[in-house]
Amino acid sequence: VGTGTVPVTDEANVVWADYQLVYHFAQTATQTSHDSSPAQTAGSLEGGAHVVTGRIGTGCGFDGVDDAILLASNSRLLADSEGVTISGWAQTRGDGGSLIEMSIMGSNVSRGYLAVNNTNIAFGLRPQDNPMPVFTAVANMSVENNSWHWLVVTANLAAGALRIYVDGVQVSETLDLMIDPSRTPDTANQLAYIGRNEGAANNFYDGELDEIRVSGRAFSAAHIKAQYLSMTDALLTFGPEQPIP
Repeated sequence: VGTGTVPVTDEANVVWADYQLVYHFAQTATQTSHDSSPAQTAGSLEGGAHVVTGRIGTGCGFDGVDDAILLASNSRLLADSEGVTISGWAQTRGDGGSLIEMSIMGSNVSRGYLAVNNTNIAFGLRPQDNPMPVFTAVANMSVENNSWHWLVVTANLAAGALRIYVDGVQVSETLDLMIDPSRTPDTANQLAYIGRNEGAANNFYDGELDEIRVSGRAFSAAHIKAQYLSMTDALLTFGPEQPIP
């Protein structure tokens, strides 16, 4: 057996290379939240946002009043991106609210957002650095309170397609949108929040969140389904212990 050093894999640059934000919420109650993506976007807890038992390990709890996570200003979420995938595990209480929103103008003009309430799941995208146009998709369905659900929204800018998924299954599709340009501008966000509207003191999220992720690509339906199966231990089947022959 030879000797030498074994290179250590850089998790942020390899495992999460396709992401611009990955929050596992594996922080303590007094720490800022940590981003596992290569972007390393820091986040600070506001109000009474606190660590809870999540869907996978620990998550973050929000009271729907003033709890949120403020992401670092001038982050590059969805900058110079050919598409969008925003996802997160959500366990709503009350009327839900904004899972994540990011601003392009330091106000309530969102570059992208994902929100849920008692009657629908909403996805919004502005591909340019001006207020218009805005492209939205809505799934008119309720999400059961006090139960974890994996919410995913995607946008393929070149194809003009917006889609919404719940627990690995597509529930809404908006096609033939004239999205121009086919990439978002190479500019930073001025504000971004997890758990509230990014530019106005409203739409705070009520419930628990886990595994909030943002990518500058539109993941396929097969990719999303495989992720859901993986996170729910359904990608593999396990049989009884077998004796040694």
